[in-house]
Parts: sequence; structure tokens; C-alpha cells
Amino acid sequence: MLARLKYIKNAANTPETKQSLRERLRLTKNEKSQRVAMKRIRAGNDRLFILMGPPMELEYYRSRKPGGIDILTKRPGTARGRKVLEPSYRRLAKKWPKGCCSQFQHEARLSLSSCCNPHRNPDDGINMVVSLPGENDDQPNWQKLSMTALQERTVHFADGGEAQQSSANSHKRDVDSESLCSLLHQALDNGADLRIGLEKEKLWQLGSELATWKIREQSGTPLKDFLPGSPQSWRLRERSILAVILSHAVLHCLESPWLCNNWSKEHVVFFRKESSTEFEFDQPFLKVEFQEEDSEPVPFDPVSIHGNPIILALGILLLEIYTQTALESRREGQHSSDRESNANTNLTTAITFLKELDGDLRLKYRQAVKECLYWNDVQLDGDSLRQRIYDRIVEPLERELVEGFPDAENLFHICGQYSKEE
Repeated sequence: MLARLKYIKNAANTPETKQSLRERLRLTKNEKSQRVAMKRIRAGNDRLFILMGPPMELEYYRSRKPGGIDILTKRPGTARGRKVLEPSYRRLAKKWPKGCCSQFQHEARLSLSSCCNPHRNPDDGINMVVSLPGENDDQPNWQKLSMTALQERTVHFADGGEAQQSSANSHKRDVDSESLCSLLHQALDNGADLRIGLEKEKLWQLGSELATWKIREQSGTPLKDFLPGSPQSWRLRERSILAVILSHAVLHCLESPWLCNNWSKEHVVFFRKESSTEFEFDQPFLKVEFQEEDSEPVPFDPVSIHGNPIILALGILLLEIYTQTALESRREGQHSSDRESNANTNLTTAITFLKELDGDLRLKYRQAVKECLYWNDVQLDGDSLRQRIYDRIVEPLERELVEGFPDAENLFHICGQYSKEE
């Protein structure tokens, strides 16, 4: 391959192979020839990238720290915490304050970056922020709320009997009958995070910790506001990190009430850093609406082309994040303006957009997007579904992040914690 490249370089410098001005004009004027030439150039670039690009970067990355964490070898294990996702949602929905605090309507935002944080097992619980009244009605304060599943212990006796004991954590207080609004205000006034333990259907307040998120006087900015173009630069590095976080969020929250079927760029929210105008793009939050009553199961739609609306939404988000372009702007008359968009029109528009980006997307990122759009494993569920999502979507995005930015070892707080359990 190296010999061929040297031959091409030497041949390009000879007078016989230099293109004349007339030939250049002919190539520009002939649209068909231009498309053929560009296709060959893109195919050649892809081959060069495969042969020369990633192995060098990958070898550099793997030689950085022999004892460090290699996120490229991670696999999703059996997620214990998926057992607490639905119970915590249902219990919070029952306890959610309605119309308290002078008719203030509380809102919740689920932390998505906590879904891939190796410093704590995301399966042990969830992190979120809840709005509280601020000086301005449209600029609330946000209080962190952590919910953890408390484990019961089983004591076995010599005669074969056994008994259930409560969690060993003695630093807890029964708050099952107390107002959640009051608990949130107490934590905010004391500059602490509110930690709640869930034991079966009972709620306990755990020992307080110093407030880690100080989000004051802001309502949050949805992802859609950054797509048409923002005065603040949004670098490729930040977009790649966000793509990994969103894919892990789907892996963690799939088949739970926290993630709705129609989630989109309007549901992903960012807050500004404390005392700054910059946004924390590596700390996205998800809008959550608690419904106390069990919602009706989504009926089978024989007209829908795609088999999983949540994965389709992820693929569309990945496209929009990478290109910083809203999908709606790509329709350009593909669908009649008097027709409301649906899953099928979004899918066809996204597929067309992906084809137009041929040669402009990195290979593994393109692979992840393509898997989302062409998803057909409708029969999978549970751990088999998550394994497929990790292998085909999450891992390519992780590799893309590491290979594109070899110093990704500093980003382990947002990716690569899903190790196989023994």
C-alpha cells in the first residue's frame, strides 16, 4: 500500500498527469462525472482511514496507561439497578407534590451523565434535580435528589429457617408520610443534597451530603436551541461526549417509564455552569413527567416502519448532534407541509440525510447511526436487547470517542463503566 501511495505521489508531479483548466471546467460542469469522482474519492479516503488511521491512534491510546481502564473491552453486565428504575418512578409519582408552594408546579430533570459514571454504580439508583421557587417565577432553583435502593439482608438459621432484616444503614429517617416539597426546601436551605432510600414501598431519608450541583435562577436550555447555530462554540469533542452519554442513557433506561417513546431534542436540557454563561454539555438532563396512574401500553402500530421508537429517536439525535442541524430543516418538500410529521416521515428523512452525509461522518459514528435507523431486532428484550444495543451502538460511539481523542482517559467519568459482572 505504501508503494502504491509513493507511485501516485510521483505520478502526480509529472506534466502528463496534471489536469488542464479545460478538464477542470468539464468536470465541474458535468454533474454525473463529478458525482462519480467524488464517490471514488470518498471510497479511497475510507480505505485509507481503515488502513492507516485508527490502528495508530488505538495503539497510542492502549500504550498510555497499562494499568488504566480500557473502555474498549467493556461489556454491559446484568444491570441490578433496572429493578429499582420502575419502583422509584412509581413511588415518586405517588409522592410528587401537586400545586404546593403557592401553586408552584415542580418539574423534574433526570441526570443522564449519571448513567455512565464509574465512580458510582448507576444501577444502585438515580440522580435528578427538582425545581423550587426562585426570585423569578420563570427562573427557578434546582435541588438535587438522589434515590437509592436499600438492600434487605436474609439471615439463615441452623434449623433451616430464615428471616429478612432491614438495610444495615442505621443513619436513616422515616419520611414516607412527609411532604417531598418540605424535604427539598430543607435540603436547599442547608446547602445539602437530598438522599432518599427506597425499601420496598417505604421511603427513608439518608445521611446528607454537601451539595454537588448548584443550579440557581435558570430554567435550562433544550438541545434544540443549539442545533440551528449557537453563538457559543460547540466543539466536536463535546458533541462526541454527548453522543456517548445519550447512548448509555438509552442502554440504562430502556423499557422503563423514565424514557418515553417520543423523546427528542426538546427533552434533553442543559444548565449553565455556576457563575458563568457557559453550558455544561457533559451534564445533560432529561425532562421527566411523573404519571401516577399506569399509562396504557403502546399498541402495536402495523403502519410503523421502525421496530423501536426509542432507538429511532436516538439515531435522529445522533445525526442532529453531529451535524448541528435539526431534522425538520432537512425535509425540504419531501413531505407535504400540511401533513403532520410522524415516525415514518422522520425515519425516511433521517435515512436520506444519512445518505447525503456519505463521506462526511466518521465510520464508527456512521455505523452507530445506521444501526439505530435500520434497527430490526423487534423480538429481543431484557439483557439480550441491551447486549445488542451495546455491541452495535454504544461501543462504536465509545471507540469513536477514544480514537478521535486519545486523551479520552480523562473522560472516564462519562463512559465505559458497564463491566461484566462476575
